[in-house]
Amino acid sequence: MMKNEETTKYFELIKPFRGITYSTNFRTKMSDIICPPYDVIDEKMQEELLKRSELNYVRVVLSPFGHDHAKKVLEDFIRRNILVQSEKEKLYVLTQSFYDGQNNLRESVGIIALVSCEAKIFQHESTRPRVIEDRIELLEKTGCNTCPIFLVSEGYNIRQWYEKILKQGKLNLLFSFKYNSTEYGLDVDCKFFETDDFELIYDIQDKEFIIADGHHRFNAIKHVYQVKKNEKFFMAFVADESSGFLILPILREIRRGEEKKINLSGDIVVSKNHFHSSSNKFDNPLSFLSFQNSDFLFFFGDNSSLAVNIRKIPEKTHIEILHEYIIKNIPVEFEHNMLKSISKLLRGEVGCSIIPKPLSMQEIWSVVKKGKVLPPKSTYFWPKIPSGLVLNRTNFAQV
Repeated sequence: MMKNEETTKYFELIKPFRGITYSTNFRTKMSDIICPPYDVIDEKMQEELLKRSELNYVRVVLSPFGHDHAKKVLEDFIRRNILVQSEKEKLYVLTQSFYDGQNNLRESVGIIALVSCEAKIFQHESTRPRVIEDRIELLEKTGCNTCPIFLVSEGYNIRQWYEKILKQGKLNLLFSFKYNSTEYGLDVDCKFFETDDFELIYDIQDKEFIIADGHHRFNAIKHVYQVKKNEKFFMAFVADESSGFLILPILREIRRGEEKKINLSGDIVVSKNHFHSSSNKFDNPLSFLSFQNSDFLFFFGDNSSLAVNIRKIPEKTHIEILHEYIIKNIPVEFEHNMLKSISKLLRGEVGCSIIPKPLSMQEIWSVVKKGKVLPPKSTYFWPKIPSGLVLNRTNFAQV
């Protein structure tokens, strides 16, 4: 049997699918139609998205009128051919281009395919039952994977495959669009393709995966699969270490007055050096990517700043050590945008802002393969995957 024969033997864990996308008439308007992942949409943003277009996908992933309304919207879009299903199975490819903190143009790339619940998938975050229940309800009401779960596989296969089929003319551009990242205020240019080239699937069938984003949705899918046993595949955006995404830290903010409890005097701290945090060094929300020689950057309300390195403890990441030793029992808030956090410091709203050095994929793999989870908000895989690119029909609908 030849490797390129499209048989189920080669699609046991990952496979192409007949995706549902916005039809040709609407593809020039995708910048107004797509929306961020549901869990970064607050009430103000939800209202803005609803006003942006009557077709905005927030009506499906986070309808203000509940999941029954989301089901009706989805059914209406399909009935009116606003959303249409591909006649043939495809792989879908998403590229996202942006400027990083050093003003370098970067491009991330990954595929959207169906992945089996029986694949080896690791989680690195804790989940909340109430959120899982909410996503179960949406899944059962709509009978669709409404947005992909972000998975990272081992290896370096995806970019090489993408560049090869791009040169061979095997990518069909469905639409392009631009959005402004809600977390960092940065513009991201996107292209969304389909392809009949399935070679990559054969190469990554036996890979292991980490959930980069979508822990609650994955657990919702897994729960429904375990109960109903009638659908084991779900829609996922699959990237790998060649894909060009960033792993960003989430800042820890300490309330004013509480910063005095921070323990930087113990033997866990190897070095702490003052540095001048001038505005020309930090003029971009991703500027901290230029300062990765230290485990942490501490910014205080009195305009002082420290670059801190800590003693390594076997089988613990520096973020675990931060929470267990340096800021133990101190309440923290979280902030994505460094410039916003520093502005809060200058206004006296917080007493200290801490930027951890980003974790590496090697560190994350090491944690999950031991069956551990990281402290809350330890990683932020970016750019996120916009919602509204493609849907997948499932057998998860309530009957």
